[in-house]
Amino acid sequence: MLSQELPQLSQLDFTPNGSSVWRMLLDAEAFALHNSSKTPAKYNDPVIGVRVVGFFLKDFWDHSHLGFGSTPYTRLVLEISSCNTTGSHPEGSLQQVQNRNEEIIALGLRLRNYLMCVSRSNAGPTPSSTNSARSSFEVHKSEMIKAMAKVDKTKKDVKELALERDGYACMITGHFDRESAIRFPEIKERARAFGRGLVITQCAHLFSESAQSSHDPEYAATAFAMLTLFGLAEQVRGLLGQVNSLRNVFTMAMSMHTIFDQYGFWLEEVPGMTNTYDVCSHNDAFFDSVEKPPRRVTFQVDPAVVAECEKEGIPPPDLPDRTLIAIRSACARVAHLSGAVEQMDEVQRDMEATTVLANDGSTADLLSSLLLQRSRFVDVHG
Repeated sequence: MLSQELPQLSQLDFTPNGSSVWRMLLDAEAFALHNSSKTPAKYNDPVIGVRVVGFFLKDFWDHSHLGFGSTPYTRLVLEISSCNTTGSHPEGSLQQVQNRNEEIIALGLRLRNYLMCVSRSNAGPTPSSTNSARSSFEVHKSEMIKAMAKVDKTKKDVKELALERDGYACMITGHFDRESAIRFPEIKERARAFGRGLVITQCAHLFSESAQSSHDPEYAATAFAMLTLFGLAEQVRGLLGQVNSLRNVFTMAMSMHTIFDQYGFWLEEVPGMTNTYDVCSHNDAFFDSVEKPPRRVTFQVDPAVVAECEKEGIPPPDLPDRTLIAIRSACARVAHLSGAVEQMDEVQRDMEATTVLANDGSTADLLSSLLLQRSRFVDVHG
């Protein structure tokens, strides 16, 4: 597992309060590592939990000049500090320190379970339009423009509208939607003019449908509570119940969507450049893939759509929200540094390969980690 140790305090430039809680995190990491050396576990949830908290704190500090500012850093410092309660034990006692370490581990596992998992979204094909094959491209475009003014959009609506907004092309690679090119010769000609290929595209969500699913409202409520904990209440309020919002979706080539969902790449805002992001990955091999993703992208609404909206007196559609992009990117960076991505993937592989729990205890680690990942913590303050 590619988990990294937390940096030493001398390598950081936190505020005094941040430095104080970082010492607590280093103690908790040492505690978790010591326990894991005595009773080795395959998935090592406690170590992952501490490192998730630590790398989130470092990430929020390092990126406080972008997106959501310094509020998440400040809020997380307070949340870690709240783990340092003495209860019925004298301050500084071994039992009090152990309780504090366990509370930090629990906080990290809550972050892993909810804040990370909600943005590992479920892929799905872009549904075909209900228009007949004989409908002209201009008629189709006009219908889509008018649909953009609708407040309540269905899953199918937002996929169609995202395609229209994005010029029927993947927002990362620039390759055009294959199905649209088959239906509309204009799209095929556009792909030729730009020297782009045709690919199967999907609608990629910044925050997944499962995060706002009515099938598991407790899971969704806790995920949003975690975001509110980081001082992102306004962004949460704007997204709650609006998973099918153009602020929450990209048109993306299917292969890119799969990698995006697995945190294989993320987007980092370029200061001073509107809607411009560096494409980042933990593995440079990503940029050598068949689709040849660029190192930097600039998002814009298709100019033809902007012109048509002006003609109809309709505001142009929203682009993906920069704050939601920043939150998701923080999740991706921390997931890799802490080892959480590799852990979740390993648990998933083992779960798929294991049909029954063994009587000899060989699957005990899998069961333990699954239970931790499925636990529900509605009260995010423990």
